[in-house]
Amino acid sequence: MPGTAPRVYHGGQRCTWMALGVDTATQRSQDTASAMTKSSVSYLKFLPRGRNITPRRHVLLALSWYSEGLHAGVAKFAKEARWALDASLLHSFQPTGLWHGDGIIWVAGVNARVDEFVRRCRKPVVNIGYTNTPGIPRVMSDPKAVMKMALEHFKPAGFRHFAFYLHANKSGPRMKMRAFKEAVEESGGTFFLIDLPKELKQRGTLAKKAPYQWLAEAVRKLPGPLAVVAETDDPAIQIVHACIESGIRIPSEVAVLGINDDFLRCPLSSIPLSSIDDNMEGIGYRAAQILNALMSGHGNQPDLTLLPPRGLTVRQSTDAMAVKNPEVAQAMQIIRDRFREDISANLVAAMVPVSKRHLHTIFVGEIGHSIAEELMRRRIAYAAELLLEMDLKIPFIARRCGLRDANRLCRNFRRIRGITPGAFRRRVGSSWNLRRSRQR
Repeated sequence: MPGTAPRVYHGGQRCTWMALGVDTATQRSQDTASAMTKSSVSYLKFLPRGRNITPRRHVLLALSWYSEGLHAGVAKFAKEARWALDASLLHSFQPTGLWHGDGIIWVAGVNARVDEFVRRCRKPVVNIGYTNTPGIPRVMSDPKAVMKMALEHFKPAGFRHFAFYLHANKSGPRMKMRAFKEAVEESGGTFFLIDLPKELKQRGTLAKKAPYQWLAEAVRKLPGPLAVVAETDDPAIQIVHACIESGIRIPSEVAVLGINDDFLRCPLSSIPLSSIDDNMEGIGYRAAQILNALMSGHGNQPDLTLLPPRGLTVRQSTDAMAVKNPEVAQAMQIIRDRFREDISANLVAAMVPVSKRHLHTIFVGEIGHSIAEELMRRRIAYAAELLLEMDLKIPFIARRCGLRDANRLCRNFRRIRGITPGAFRRRVGSSWNLRRSRQR
């Protein structure tokens, strides 16, 4: 019928031609372009010749809160898969009516209206939130791996007292808090919870008057030196501000660590904030991969996919040595300054004015492991950074970390991280590295 866009099938793929006056016999032709009428030629010159035209899939981002990393990860896959990406709900968070696209990437359990809207749409969905959604694939950062990284960052500095700042009473923050509590108690440390009172969590309260006084009082009641981990970067920055206003020294009295490693917030905080990159870009990319499979009819997808953190950026808020013994503190400082060099535990001990045997004894007593182990942990942490940020072969990375032998690097990387360097690079480094490139 004139005025109707006929649907043409080639090799099982559906194409929609916007040309007019094409009869059914022409549609079935193996060479559609050559059979078109002269009036259609002007349209066809804009179409790829000799190819089947597949309609673009339309995917909605229903995040209920904005994450540049998540957006970037989904956008990377969308570009590769030629999706049309609808980001309209990234700003208003107030859906109306129904949405007639092909699939949705959703953060469940944050906004009730968005949750109901997604369910009514009845489209293929992937959840990238912490709330459990039976029957819907879920992709998220591994809270145990994130909290293990936080503890491994603090423990070598000699911290024994740890606190988690729970700002939002949501499933994600609670999951992180429980993981951190478990890790601290297993290591023999003391765990404390800083739980913001309900009246200070109400919408609008923080905008008018941040709870700095309450936070400062809560921190002062806890033994020190104290290492504090917050659920995300913004609450961590609240702790920093509270300490500054109350005269609590950061990081010597209180060290503060955030999660997300937001490059627009962390370096520009009053005291630059150390933070864990929990791999939001990787989560967005993997969620998009799974959604693409669902939209293609491959329904057998994993219920839960956990991704490890990408790494930890050390800034001033945790750049401290909470070690009481001066000889141990001196050894830690030497390790910190020179671990990239080809130095050994014996050389470190020789630079400290006590006997090697005595230093070993007091070092293990303060830190919990040997000088050699501390050297290796620093090197493995640095190797992880290089694996993600530079396209270097393992032997070159080993030398940059102060190790002559690549096999030694691989063996210890697997012992400490539970994964080989190559597998770590493939698994964690597969996401689009927008954040690092922008910082450069």
